[in-house]
Amino acid sequence: MSFEKELSNLDWKKEYASLQALLSKDLHMYRILMYTCVACALILLFVFQIALIIALPAAAYFWYATHTSKKKLPIGISFALLRKECWNRPRSPFYKDDPESLDDSYTFYLFIPDPSHYTSYTISEAGLKKYTTDTIAKHFIVYEYIFDAFEKGQQVFFIFSPTNDLVAFYLNKKILPLLVTSTLEKGKEYKTSISLNQVPLKDINRDGFELLKPGEKPERYDA
Repeated sequence: MSFEKELSNLDWKKEYASLQALLSKDLHMYRILMYTCVACALILLFVFQIALIIALPAAAYFWYATHTSKKKLPIGISFALLRKECWNRPRSPFYKDDPESLDDSYTFYLFIPDPSHYTSYTISEAGLKKYTTDTIAKHFIVYEYIFDAFEKGQQVFFIFSPTNDLVAFYLNKKILPLLVTSTLEKGKEYKTSISLNQVPLKDINRDGFELLKPGEKPERYDA
């Protein structure tokens, strides 16, 4: 069975209901943040007016995110994994003597999609509907456990929210949502907010990053 057929055979009425429950939490969060920024703007209007330069654009962004979350459908991206890359910059002296630190801000786990096997979908109760896009992501920045879950050449399916945050992925014939409250084996948490609209890592070598060999992890994992 082709990967596309495998996806289309899922019970999308059920999966869509699960996605909507997940996205409603994001919508609620954006709405609270919008109201918070509006309230701050009103207070700052009488206290520290120059801070409105920050508060008002933030309120406008969260209004846009709230509106988009209500009006648009989630997006699915299917692609063949052309290669995996792990870019690392040596840890700062602040963390160097602390092998138990969870600092991973200087490591990028990248999925490089094969542009010839790349399909975009909108997702609804009726299932997946293809749509044409001229924009193909040059890479996806993923979390370590997602990086480890897929092999080169494997088909990948990511689901993004209407505001372009990664909210779920397909593995072992199941849609796995990324919930902050859920946990993986060994207590590792699911995380959110990997954006579809990622800026390519420019001049990565000049910034002190190095490309590790396939299967190689940053030094801190050997501690």
